[in-house]
Amino acid sequence: MAGEAYDNYHQYIDNQVAGFHWDLIQAGQDAGVYAHVLGNAGLYLWGGITGNIARGANSLFDKVQSLWKGQEGDGEVAGNAAGKRVGEHIWNYLNGRRKDEDATKLGNDITTILCGP
Repeated sequence: MAGEAYDNYHQYIDNQVAGFHWDLIQAGQDAGVYAHVLGNAGLYLWGGITGNIARGANSLFDKVQSLWKGQEGDGEVAGNAAGKRVGEHIWNYLNGRRKDEDATKLGNDITTILCGP
């Protein structure tokens, strides 16, 4: 997922963003949400020291960037946090920590993180 976000960003930049939570796409962030969510979810799933350092460095960069980008930067930070939550849900599902749940419940949880008013 992280590789997809970094290597194929150009394939997502023209995607529509209708349905995403406003805080993820605010002030021009728009389809950039794909890179932040995919990247952070992927790095969370990668895990270990490497995944955590890469995700932390990326998040820190976006937090600093939000100082001069304003709301668009805030959208990047929100996308990073949402990506981490998506990664956590997938990780818990794949590792059996959500034994009572099926893939439909996982999909619904991810939809709740990313989509809505």
